[in-house]
Amino acid sequence: MRTDVKQFLKFVAVGLINTIIGLSVIYGAMFYAGAGPFVANAIGYGVGFIIGYHLNRKWTFSNRRRAESALFYYIAVVAVSYCANISIVYVGIFLLELNAYLVQFAGVVSYTVLVYVGSRRFVFRLA
Repeated sequence: MRTDVKQFLKFVAVGLINTIIGLSVIYGAMFYAGAGPFVANAIGYGVGFIIGYHLNRKWTFSNRRRAESALFYYIAVVAVSYCANISIVYVGIFLLELNAYLVQFAGVVSYTVLVYVGSRRFVFRLA
Protein backbone atom coordinates (compact mmCIF):
# COMPACT_ATOMS: atom_id res chain seq x y z
CA MET A 1 0.00 0.00 0.00
CA ARG A 2 1.31 3.49 -0.85
CA THR A 3 2.70 5.51 2.05
CA ASP A 4 0.35 8.48 1.59
CA VAL A 5 -2.73 6.22 1.49
CA LYS A 6 -1.55 4.33 4.56
CA GLN A 7 -0.86 7.61 6.33
CA PHE A 8 -4.30 8.97 5.48
CA LEU A 9 -5.98 5.80 6.76
CA LYS A 10 -4.06 6.10 10.01
CA PHE A 11 -5.14 9.74 10.30
CA VAL A 12 -8.75 8.69 9.72
CA ALA A 13 -8.44 6.04 12.45
CA VAL A 14 -6.99 8.60 14.88
CA GLY A 15 -9.70 11.01 13.81
CA LEU A 16 -12.44 8.48 14.49
CA ILE A 17 -11.06 7.78 17.95
CA ASN A 18 -10.66 11.49 18.56
CA THR A 19 -14.14 12.30 17.24
CA ILE A 20 -15.83 9.67 19.36
CA ILE A 21 -14.03 10.81 22.49
CA GLY A 22 -14.28 14.54 21.70
CA LEU A 23 -17.96 14.50 20.80
CA SER A 24 -18.70 12.34 23.84
CA VAL A 25 -16.99 14.91 26.05
CA ILE A 26 -18.80 17.80 24.30
CA TYR A 27 -22.22 16.15 24.48
CA GLY A 28 -21.60 14.92 28.03
CA ALA A 29 -20.59 18.38 29.18
CA MET A 30 -23.69 19.88 27.57
CA PHE A 31 -26.15 17.21 28.72
CA TYR A 32 -24.82 16.12 32.13
CA ALA A 33 -22.93 19.18 33.34
CA GLY A 34 -25.22 21.77 31.74
CA ALA A 35 -22.27 23.47 30.05
CA GLY A 36 -23.02 25.91 27.28
CA PRO A 37 -22.07 24.95 23.73
CA PHE A 38 -18.84 26.97 23.69
CA VAL A 39 -17.56 25.75 27.06
CA ALA A 40 -18.43 22.17 26.12
CA ASN A 41 -16.74 22.61 22.76
CA ALA A 42 -13.55 23.94 24.37
CA ILE A 43 -13.42 21.06 26.85
CA GLY A 44 -13.98 18.45 24.12
CA TYR A 45 -11.38 19.95 21.83
CA GLY A 46 -8.89 20.24 24.68
CA VAL A 47 -9.16 16.52 25.27
CA GLY A 48 -8.95 15.88 21.53
CA PHE A 49 -5.87 18.08 21.19
CA ILE A 50 -3.89 15.95 23.61
CA ILE A 51 -5.00 12.65 22.07
CA GLY A 52 -4.55 13.83 18.47
CA TYR A 53 -1.09 15.29 18.94
CA HIS A 54 0.38 12.20 20.52
CA LEU A 55 -1.24 9.63 18.23
CA ASN A 56 -0.55 11.58 15.04
CA ARG A 57 3.03 12.42 15.95
CA LYS A 58 4.02 8.90 16.92
CA TRP A 59 1.81 6.69 14.78
CA THR A 60 0.25 8.52 11.82
CA PHE A 61 3.15 10.65 10.65
CA SER A 62 6.09 8.95 12.44
CA ASN A 63 7.52 12.40 13.06
CA ARG A 64 11.29 12.86 13.26
CA ARG A 65 11.15 16.54 14.18
CA ARG A 66 11.88 17.57 17.78
CA ALA A 67 8.74 17.29 19.89
CA GLU A 68 8.84 20.97 20.88
CA SER A 69 9.06 22.13 17.27
CA ALA A 70 6.24 19.87 16.11
CA LEU A 71 4.11 20.92 19.08
CA PHE A 72 4.49 24.61 18.21
CA TYR A 73 3.28 24.02 14.64
CA TYR A 74 0.54 21.66 15.81
CA ILE A 75 -0.78 24.33 18.20
CA ALA A 76 -0.89 26.83 15.31
CA VAL A 77 -2.71 24.40 12.98
CA VAL A 78 -5.18 23.43 15.69
CA ALA A 79 -5.79 27.10 16.57
CA VAL A 80 -6.69 27.98 12.99
CA SER A 81 -8.84 24.84 12.66
CA TYR A 82 -10.56 25.52 15.98
CA CYS A 83 -11.38 29.10 14.91
CA ALA A 84 -13.06 27.70 11.80
CA ASN A 85 -14.91 25.19 13.97
CA ILE A 86 -16.11 27.73 16.50
CA SER A 87 -17.23 30.05 13.69
CA ILE A 88 -19.41 27.28 12.29
CA VAL A 89 -20.81 26.57 15.75
CA TYR A 90 -21.57 30.26 16.34
CA VAL A 91 -23.23 30.83 12.97
CA GLY A 92 -25.18 27.57 13.13
CA ILE A 93 -26.52 28.08 16.64
CA PHE A 94 -26.99 31.82 16.93
CA LEU A 95 -27.57 33.05 13.41
CA LEU A 96 -29.23 30.07 11.74
CA GLU A 97 -30.79 28.68 14.96
CA LEU A 98 -29.95 25.08 14.06
CA ASN A 99 -29.78 22.15 16.47
CA ALA A 100 -26.67 22.58 18.65
CA TYR A 101 -25.77 18.88 18.47
CA LEU A 102 -25.86 18.81 14.66
CA VAL A 103 -23.91 22.05 14.45
CA GLN A 104 -21.22 20.61 16.73
CA PHE A 105 -20.91 17.68 14.33
CA ALA A 106 -20.54 20.01 11.33
CA GLY A 107 -17.82 21.86 13.21
CA VAL A 108 -15.98 18.59 13.82
CA VAL A 109 -15.90 17.85 10.08
CA SER A 110 -14.33 21.20 9.19
CA TYR A 111 -11.85 20.92 12.04
CA THR A 112 -10.80 17.41 10.98
CA VAL A 113 -10.12 18.34 7.37
CA LEU A 114 -8.11 21.41 8.32
CA VAL A 115 -6.03 19.58 10.94
CA TYR A 116 -5.17 16.80 8.48
CA VAL A 117 -4.05 19.18 5.75
CA GLY A 118 -2.11 21.33 8.20
CA SER A 119 -0.50 18.33 9.91
CA ARG A 120 0.57 16.74 6.66
CA ARG A 121 1.88 19.92 5.03
CA PHE A 122 3.32 21.86 7.96
CA VAL A 123 3.53 20.00 11.25
CA PHE A 124 4.70 16.47 10.53
CA ARG A 125 6.34 16.80 7.11
CA LEU A 126 8.27 13.72 6.06
CA ALA A 127 11.37 15.70 5.14
